Amino acid sequence: MKIFFRAINKILKIFLPFLWNNFFIPIFKFYKIFFSFLWNKFLLLPTKSKIIVVVFMLFISLVTSFNDENSSISIAEDTTTTTSTTTTTLSSKTTLVTTTIGFLTPDDVYESDQNRENSSVAKTPSQCEVWEAETLSNQKLMILVLQDFEESRSKYIENEITKSEYKVLIDEIARESLRILEKQENLNPDSKNVESHEKNIVSFEGFLSSFNLLSNYLESDIISLLTDSNYELDLALNNSKEAVLFQNNCITTASSPSTTVIVNSTTSSTTSSTTSSTTSTTVMSVEYPRLIISEISTSIPSYDRDDWKHWIDDNGDCQNTRHEVLIEESFESVTYKDETYCSVNTGKWFGNYTGLYYYQASELDIDHLIPLKNAHLSGGYSWSSAKKEEFANYRLDPDNLIAVNLSANRSKGAKGPDEWKPPNTEYWCEYAYDWIRIKHYWNLTATQAEWDALVLMIQTCPEGFAYADAQQEPVVELPTTTTTTSSTTTTVAASPPQNPGNSKNCSDFANYAEAKAWFDTYYPYYGDVADLDRDEDLIPCESLPGAP
Repeated sequence: MKIFFRAINKILKIFLPFLWNNFFIPIFKFYKIFFSFLWNKFLLLPTKSKIIVVVFMLFISLVTSFNDENSSISIAEDTTTTTSTTTTTLSSKTTLVTTTIGFLTPDDVYESDQNRENSSVAKTPSQCEVWEAETLSNQKLMILVLQDFEESRSKYIENEITKSEYKVLIDEIARESLRILEKQENLNPDSKNVESHEKNIVSFEGFLSSFNLLSNYLESDIISLLTDSNYELDLALNNSKEAVLFQNNCITTASSPSTTVIVNSTTSSTTSSTTSSTTSTTVMSVEYPRLIISEISTSIPSYDRDDWKHWIDDNGDCQNTRHEVLIEESFESVTYKDETYCSVNTGKWFGNYTGLYYYQASELDIDHLIPLKNAHLSGGYSWSSAKKEEFANYRLDPDNLIAVNLSANRSKGAKGPDEWKPPNTEYWCEYAYDWIRIKHYWNLTATQAEWDALVLMIQTCPEGFAYADAQQEPVVELPTTTTTTSSTTTTVAASPPQNPGNSKNCSDFANYAEAKAWFDTYYPYYGDVADLDRDEDLIPCESLPGAP
C-alpha cells in the first residue's frame, strides 16, 4: 500500500502543475478575452440594439427557468410514485375537501416529521398508532377551522363582510366541523385511548353545536342563540384541554416528535418540535375570553336607573347591599351607626382605584365594576326586571361590587375603560381581567374602543399574572396591630338621614353646589333617589350654574 500511495503522489506532483499551466490557465485567459470582446462590442451598439439584446436574454432566461420547474415537478411526481408503495398506510387515511375559506390540504396538516423521515421504510402500523395519527390529524384540522372562524368573525366585526356573507362562511365552517367529527367517530380506538377518543368527540361536537347556533342567530337575530353559541364554544375549548394524546401508549422508541397545539382567543398557532420525551401532548387553551364586539345601537331604549333596583336587603337583616359589601370587604371589624346594626360607620378598606386605605364608610361608594348604564347598553336592556336586580346586587363574584373612594367612583361614572381608568395604575391589570370576566359571565358585549383599552391594560400585568389569578381576592399584607383585651364596644354615631324619596328636582336648587351637597348627603345611603343624576356620572343637575 505504501508503494501505491507513493506512486500516486509522484504522478500528482508531475501532472497537476502540467494541467494547471497548460490547461486551466489558457482556458481562463481565453474566456476573459472572449467576454471582454463581447462586452466591448455590446457597448458600441446603438441604444435600440442594446434594448433588443437585453430583452432577448431575459426571454431566454425565462424559458430556461420554466423548463427547470417542469423537470423538477416531474421528478417530484416520480419520487412520490416510487415511495408511495413503501410508506405507511396511515398517509392514505386522511381526506379533506378544501373549502373556499382557506383550509390546508391533508399533506399540509397531517404527516408528522417522523412519518416523513420513515417514509422509505415499509411498516404496518398498529391499531393504536392508526387512531393516534388520525386523531392528531383531526385536531390539526379543527384548529384550522377555528382559525378560519376567528378570521371570519374579525372581518364581520370590522364590517369587511355583510351579515349574509358571514352566515355563508359560518355554514361552511359548520359543514367542515361535521366532516371532522364524522371522521373521528369512524375511528377505532383500542383500550389505551378510549377515554381520549370520547373527549375528542365531545369537543368536536361542541364546536359544531356552537357554529350551528351562531348560524341560526345570524338568520333569526334571537339573542339567546348567540348566548348559547358562546357557551358551547367555551365548553368545547375546555373539553379540548382534556383531550390529551399520550403517544407513549403506542410508540416506545427512544425519541419521538412532540406536538403542542395551542388555540388562542386572539391568535392560533401550531408548533412542532422534536424532543427526547415519548409523550405527545395536544392542548387547546384560551388565555382570556374575547368579548363579543358590538357598537352601541341607536335603537337601544333609553337607560333608566330605576329599572336596576339596587341596595336591596335580600336577607331581611336590615343591612342593604351597600352595607353587606362594606362588612365583607373591611379588613377590621366594623362599627355601626346605631344599635340596630343596620348601617356601617367605620372599618378599614383598601380602595383599589386610588391605592389608599379608608376608615370611614362615608368616604366610600360601592361601585358596580361594570356600571349599570354600561351593562344596559351592552345587552342588559333586554333583561327582565329580576335579572337586572340580580346584577345590580350580585355579590357571589366579589369583584362585581367593590368599595372605592367617593371621588374616584364619581370620576368614573358610567364610563368604560376607553374613557376612564383607575388612577392607581397597578390595579389596571386586575381591573381589565375583572371587567372581561364579569361581562363574559353575564354575556355582555363590548365596543371596539372598550376592548382595545382592555387589551392595553392587560399589557401592564406583572410577569406570571394570568387571567385566572384575577379571580382570587388579592392578599393584602396588613401592618401588625397591638391587640388589647377589653370588652366589645359598639361605636354609635348619628343616625343616617331619613330617606327623602323623590322629593327634589334640579329646579329646587339655586346652583350646582347646593344640588351636589344634597346629593352627597343621601347618595351613600339611598342612591340617586331624586333622579338628579340621569346619566349616572355622579354629577347631579349638570344644567345648573357652576356644574363641571
